[in-house]
Amino acid sequence: MARISYERALVPLPPADAGAIDWLTNLRSDWPDADSSFLQAPIVPESSVRRAFAIRKELGAGSRSIIFVGDDDAASLALAHLEPHYRIWLVDVDERIIAAAQRHASAHGLNLTAVEADVRSGVPFHLLDRFDAAVIDPPRWHAAVMQFMTYALACLVED
Repeated sequence: MARISYERALVPLPPADAGAIDWLTNLRSDWPDADSSFLQAPIVPESSVRRAFAIRKELGAGSRSIIFVGDDDAASLALAHLEPHYRIWLVDVDERIIAAAQRHASAHGLNLTAVEADVRSGVPFHLLDRFDAAVIDPPRWHAAVMQFMTYALACLVED
């Protein structure tokens, strides 16, 4: 998936789905400001939508279960908006992001469940071995990246 992070800037947005940027831009007005204590970045709608397109391209169509570990840029909501058959879970330590994600998922009928969790505390039993894919959005330092990856890997179904 790291490969996809670097390629997403090159992914052309399909014209039929270009409205997703407008949708996420409108959502941004009711999204929490980035919190520097969590090393968060603000939402850049085009980047978040490109990320969602890259994930969808990699996973394909159909019913998939995906966990987002951290999501300050609302890419989980963009993906849920673009691909209603995906079952998406979001875990984040920031209760403001969880509340905003829950509000928008409910208001827009998105198949997204958001729960507050700290990757340093271990994975709750009900999330272990449950997901087809994981997307991480960690703070950019090695220890945090490793914690997010370890958490995400524990959530994935073994092939």
